[in-house]
Amino acid sequence: MLGRWICAALAALCLSAGAAGAQDTRVDCVVEPAQKLKIGSATLGILKSVPVNRGATVKADDIIARLDSSVEEANVALSRAQSESTASIEAQQTRVELFRRRLDRQNQLSKGIVTQEKLDQVEADYEIGRRDLQTEILKHKLAGIELQRAEAQLELRMIRSPIRGIVTERLMSAGEFVRQDSAIFTLVQLDPLYVEAYLPVSR
Repeated sequence: MLGRWICAALAALCLSAGAAGAQDTRVDCVVEPAQKLKIGSATLGILKSVPVNRGATVKADDIIARLDSSVEEANVALSRAQSESTASIEAQQTRVELFRRRLDRQNQLSKGIVTQEKLDQVEADYEIGRRDLQTEILKHKLAGIELQRAEAQLELRMIRSPIRGIVTERLMSAGEFVRQDSAIFTLVQLDPLYVEAYLPVSR
């Protein structure tokens, strides 16, 4: 219906540009969308919800389907808790401070009172404590990276529209198993439309 209207409008424009008072003439034309896309999923899973139907208008980045993501949501919650916790770093900082004070006290005593072996042990404890602190800081950074990875995996369970367009087909429903080669929707982009009109040679 849209294609016929566009063709009629195009014919009217061509005729009005060709000659004043010319009679209305219908011409054949082909109307094609700018894009026609088959939308699937990057991962396997069960469709949890499909909130859009055939004929719906969607915008770019709209969520048009969701796979079951209970495991991924739990992983995100766990990773976020680990990345936000600084208890291990604070505990190790306390130990390092304790070792530093002990080392300062040993250095202030005369060499006759403190043996070299005792001094070496305190220095070793302090150095090991500092390195353990660096290890805890590294673990905290890795926990932040792990959170990003978990969030990326969760995002893969959300199927988003890559374009602004119209849903012309909905090929699957909630509860169906989605493979990586499965098509869930067909979307078309109508802005712009490409129209090829076949006019008489005289026009």
